[in-house]
Amino acid sequence: MACQDDEDEDEDTEDGEQAEHDCALVESAGELMPRIVKLIGGPTFAPYFNELLPELLKRLVSDIVYCVGTLYQTVFVTLIVIAAIFFI
Repeated sequence: MACQDDEDEDEDTEDGEQAEHDCALVESAGELMPRIVKLIGGPTFAPYFNELLPELLKRLVSDIVYCVGTLYQTVFVTLIVIAAIFFI
């Protein structure tokens, strides 16, 4: 029985570490999105955003402030880039 308990704890630790890594990866992607939009432009970034959006929405359940902030920054930067194209 004690060996089984140790194995369960090891699996829980591994799952927790994987979840932390996944969380850090999503956060990093969220921080980079507005910068990438600024560099390559909104229309070019749109297909990539479509792929990243489901991951952000999964995260929305656990951290709504993070997701709303990331979406706001990305959309805001996209609008600035588009406005600069049309008004310059």
